[in-house]
Amino acid sequence: GEHAGFQNARAEAVKRVADATLVEGISGGSDAGKRIAIGAAAVDRGVVDADSALLAPSISYTDVAIAGPAGARSQIGRVTLTQTRIHTEAADGSAAALVGSPAGLEMRDVTAQSAQGETISVAIVEASMEPAKNDVRAGAIAVEDLVFDLSLLEEPASSQIRALGYEKLTVDLSATGAWQAAEGRITLSNTSVSVDGMGELALSLSASGLTGAAFETLQTTGADFASLLETLGGVTLSELGGAFQVEGLTDRLLARASETTGRDRATVVAELTAAFDRLVASVGDTRFCADLSAAVAGFLAAPGRLSLSAKPA
Repeated sequence: GEHAGFQNARAEAVKRVADATLVEGISGGSDAGKRIAIGAAAVDRGVVDADSALLAPSISYTDVAIAGPAGARSQIGRVTLTQTRIHTEAADGSAAALVGSPAGLEMRDVTAQSAQGETISVAIVEASMEPAKNDVRAGAIAVEDLVFDLSLLEEPASSQIRALGYEKLTVDLSATGAWQAAEGRITLSNTSVSVDGMGELALSLSASGLTGAAFETLQTTGADFASLLETLGGVTLSELGGAFQVEGLTDRLLARASETTGRDRATVVAELTAAFDRLVASVGDTRFCADLSAAVAGFLAAPGRLSLSAKPA
């Protein structure tokens, strides 16, 4: 634990079990008041290389508890790392230093609570990253049962979502993708986000121009809409597919819009459809705009599933 910025690290027992080293009852603290406790750590066939980094096919931590000086705390039932490399001389004071650079990561039964009492929990997090090949990095992530209080969101988003009748959000998400840095080619497939009581969005795309420099620019533009458009102007979309399966969100949004404007639902739908028509008219492809507008109009009139497929010339 000391390499992660925790001093006075100690363990109750160290055992050898087959090819693994089992360290039990790990605990430690930091000068800043952070405390960590790990029920057990199992290192499978671990070795230390010339750079003092720990290499292991598998490392698992069970019953991890981290407490901050201001009252924030988190717990993880189990963390499993595969093909990982941990720099044992690092000292940045973060729990991430205990993870290193794994090819695979799985966390189960994660809970976190802020000093103000807001909570977030996750049943399962799985992530994998393939070794770079020909300047291409590929990976996947999946999250199951991510549950969080709306108080964690900034205003006015929190109040707006509550006005629709939601008290908390439960999210599942998954994505598989690849990125080629030099030309900024990015591919996303099997990507989906679902929220209980709202619906599920599935997305796939292929594009180029999203280089490392472009990503850095997007992160720093903030509310600078002109810079955002300039950066996105260098992105070429070669394929896009998406589908939204509604599960209550559209009906709630239309009902809320009707309530706040004093107009009936049919009028609200007609106004939204007209606004969308004006928005997509700038694309210039008359047939594409007509098909897209018809799909959106049908979806608003009878919410169900909205699908989109585009392959620009």
